[in-house]
Order: sequence, then C-alpha cells, then structure tokens
Amino acid sequence: MRTSVLTLVLFLGLVLQGAGQSVEAFACDTNTGAHVLVCGLTVGAPIDSVLGVELVVDIQHSASSLPDWWGFGGADCRAGALRADTDFGSLATCVDPWLTSTAGGLLGYTQGMPRGAASQARMLIGFSVPSNQPRVLDATDMYYAARIVIDDGATSSCNGCGGAACLVLNSILIHRPPRPEGTPTSDVLITAPGGNGANWASWQTATVNCMAVPVVNRTWGAVKAMYR
Repeated sequence: MRTSVLTLVLFLGLVLQGAGQSVEAFACDTNTGAHVLVCGLTVGAPIDSVLGVELVVDIQHSASSLPDWWGFGGADCRAGALRADTDFGSLATCVDPWLTSTAGGLLGYTQGMPRGAASQARMLIGFSVPSNQPRVLDATDMYYAARIVIDDGATSSCNGCGGAACLVLNSILIHRPPRPEGTPTSDVLITAPGGNGANWASWQTATVNCMAVPVVNRTWGAVKAMYR
C-alpha cells in the first residue's frame, strides 16, 4: 500500500521556471529578492472532505544560537521577513488542491523549538477553505501544500545570513470535518518523509546536522530530480 509522505523543496529567488533544489547558496549581498520553500505531500489512500492543512517546519542552525538574520518575530531584526501562502504561480510539477483563495498563513515562529536549543526554531503554518468547499486528495498525485517565502530585507543590517542551516518539514495535519464527541478524529496526520530525506532543505550548505530536529531519524537526500 502506498505511504503518505512529505516533501520540501527550496527554489532559487523568485519562482519562475520551477527549477528547485535542496540546497540554497546565497551571497547575502542584497536586501531585495526572496527565497521560496515549497511544501508538498502525497497520500497513501484518497482523502475526502479536506478543509485545511497545518504544517510544521523546523530550523536547525549551525551556530550555537540563531543569528539575527533568522529572527522573524515582532521585535526581531528581520520582523516580517517570513511569510507563507498558497500562491504557486505557474508551477505545475505537483497538483494545486487549493485553486482559489485560502485563509491563513504563518501562524507562529518560535525560537527554541522543537528540542529547546537556542539554535532551533519552529514555523507553524495553516490554511483553510470554506466548509462548503472541501477538497479531495487522491492517492495518485503529489500535491502542493504551502509556499514559504523568506525575504532578503535587512540582510545588510542583520548578522548571520551566511551561516548554514537545515530546514525540515516535520508534519502536515490534514483537517477534515469534526466527528461526534467521543469518536476518533477524522483528521489525518502525515509525518513520513519522502524517499531519501525529501523533506529536508539546506541553507548555504548541506553539511548541517538535520538529525537534531526531525520527528524521526532520516537519511540525507535530495528531491531536486523531481523538480527538474
């Protein structure tokens, strides 16, 4: 039986041709532009009545603590430089299940999670559709789940852009209509990575120890061949 899996692909600059890779090298020499992560999934069996998704993406930095460049909170050096949406533009490698506008975006960015280290942070991202417009996911296609955008704003004034980091898509929770109280939830939680660590992407270099943040241990690998 097919297994539900997660994928995470980092796209260079603005997404124009959909040429993705698993390692992004940035010279940190501009305050304009952006870097895009595309989160995707497949499901092992068809899932109907899909009302939304909730994604967890963790960051592990090579330094002992997250530098200012990775500070996206309200009082941090690069506040507002991190966002999420479901705008996949002309990308056509996967299927866009949303098609119309969704509600949601970046719900939270917490430094120190998931393992309590100062070198880690966790993104929580969520999107939903109206309850009268549920989606259906089949067991054949790979689907886009979310697009994460990291802007280059304030790069020159916030230190730490050049340091290495690993980003890990750890889970996608698929929300479905609630069931009567006392019965099992109808939501579907996906935590299995795609083959060869397809839920990993690296910033500046692939040498960061991604093993520090995933839910389960995984072997390093790339998903770039799927997107070229």
